Amino acid sequence: MRRMFWGLLGVALLLLSGCGREPYEKRSILCMDTYMTLQVRGKAETAQLCVQELRRLEGLWDPKLAGSEVFRLNSGETVRVDGLTLEALSAAAQVSEQTQGALDLTVQTLWQLWGFGTEQARVPDEETLAQALNKVDYRRIQVQDGAVSLAEGSRLTFGSVAKGAAALHLRGLLEKAGVTSALLDLGGSVCAVGGREDGSPWRIGVADPRTEGAMLGVLQVKDLAVITSSASQRYFEQDGMRYHHILDPHTGFPAQSGLLSVTVVAENDLLADALSTALFVVGEEKALQLYRQRGDFELILLTQDGRLTVTQGLADCFQSSLPLIQAS
Repeated sequence: MRRMFWGLLGVALLLLSGCGREPYEKRSILCMDTYMTLQVRGKAETAQLCVQELRRLEGLWDPKLAGSEVFRLNSGETVRVDGLTLEALSAAAQVSEQTQGALDLTVQTLWQLWGFGTEQARVPDEETLAQALNKVDYRRIQVQDGAVSLAEGSRLTFGSVAKGAAALHLRGLLEKAGVTSALLDLGGSVCAVGGREDGSPWRIGVADPRTEGAMLGVLQVKDLAVITSSASQRYFEQDGMRYHHILDPHTGFPAQSGLLSVTVVAENDLLADALSTALFVVGEEKALQLYRQRGDFELILLTQDGRLTVTQGLADCFQSSLPLIQAS
């Protein structure tokens, strides 16, 4: 018997923001296959510009939309792409290198085989999976003078970087417009611009993937990205087994790293998005190794055996009723 579950990505983070003393311009849209909410303190046209830019970026990166940059690349074209597309590809390539390919934007072929988010979700047969794996390698993405192409047979997806890249772009637009307070929830990818209207930090609840509606704790942040990858966000069940959507590019199967969720907190939204996927794949030990090497992000890690690890930089801004392990 097969059961499929397709939740909104926003369940990874529960917003506890409040409205402040003055009203915020608020927008809610369905975009990039997820439900997004925007709270922007400023003029209505600024909030509307954010919506328009999200739609524009969706039009660039949706692999199902004929004419999008990703659709054209997957069709075998060489495409001179938007600057934001190049920025996302560059950031993803850096994380791919640092994690030995744990992040790989060419997993689209695998995604199509597994059928996540469709009524045809299934475990692919071994032979078909092996053939697809031959086409999965981030180094098959070629970039030269602003033009991008893929090696024959490879397929691109922006699923692990799109919301972070969009959030980073919107952050820049809001700061340029003089906005000092905004909270953008792009479906589990939260972009905090400044703090709340009264100057206090935004309060963001980090969901516990083991229990619907429960939280691991609450983060208080200003001017930071908070992005979670979790095994509970998208999955299906077949023959009594659960298969989540975060695929290991080396095996073609859902990652079995011992982690249930990874939350990355960083100044750069795009980096946080790329890292959240890669670190979920590599597991706790390697995630903490990269944390120590880079020094430009913080982590909240929940393991399958129930351990909750929080890195040192979050010690004063993450509150939880659960036992915490502090990593330095």
